[in-house]
Amino acid sequence: MKLSLKTIRDADWRYYVGSIILILAFLSALDTGFSLFRNVFIALATTIGTDYTYNRVVRKKSFWPRSAVVSGLLIGVILQGLWWHTVIAAVLAILLKRTIRWKGHNIFNPAALGMLVAGIFLPISLVWSASAVPLATIVLGLLLAYIIGRIPLILAYFAAHAVFMAGYSLLTGTPFIDNFMFIEFFMVFLMLVEPVTSPSKRNIRLVYGVVAAVLINILILTIGWFSFLPAFDPVLTGLLGANLVGRALSK
Repeated sequence: MKLSLKTIRDADWRYYVGSIILILAFLSALDTGFSLFRNVFIALATTIGTDYTYNRVVRKKSFWPRSAVVSGLLIGVILQGLWWHTVIAAVLAILLKRTIRWKGHNIFNPAALGMLVAGIFLPISLVWSASAVPLATIVLGLLLAYIIGRIPLILAYFAAHAVFMAGYSLLTGTPFIDNFMFIEFFMVFLMLVEPVTSPSKRNIRLVYGVVAAVLINILILTIGWFSFLPAFDPVLTGLLGANLVGRALSK
């Protein structure tokens, strides 16, 4: 079969995302240690097992849950700490994905929602260690965004982030470049662009990218307001808020 851009784009996006996550996790582990993969294994086993069981028992179907693999990889590389925290977040990710839907579609990124809900009652530790190699994250992330047609979304996010940080720099007298680089590239390139929970229409994608940047930055600046929670991550919360806005605009 002749390899073409169409052939590449027609392939299941989850294979690309999963491969990139594993590459970034491996590169990060070269510096931080390979204990990270123990958590990845726990998360994968839980998401795959939970989704497969749900499909067999509730939906009376049996198939390989590819989306659960992506969710497990994301949880495994972001959530660090006690193994049972990972299990709870992974189970929540799958069950909430199956129950919180709009017209048969997911509203929220499952991994982000599972970790956020777990953080309401558990002191989980969220570490964006897969972003430890930003150049690789950016290069592979841009390649993924190009393949799945999300380059405009990425540009909208970075443009809004730049405007927000320019204003913040003027108000605080701090260097713009330092503030601009305060960004989780892993979330932007591998979670924000997810085809299932990002809008399908181009114009709405642009709004979605802007909303995500604004929400995340506002939540970062007001993080002290949420100190009553065992764990709170402004990046995941902003992403989920953008998921909701994107779905509402797409109805």
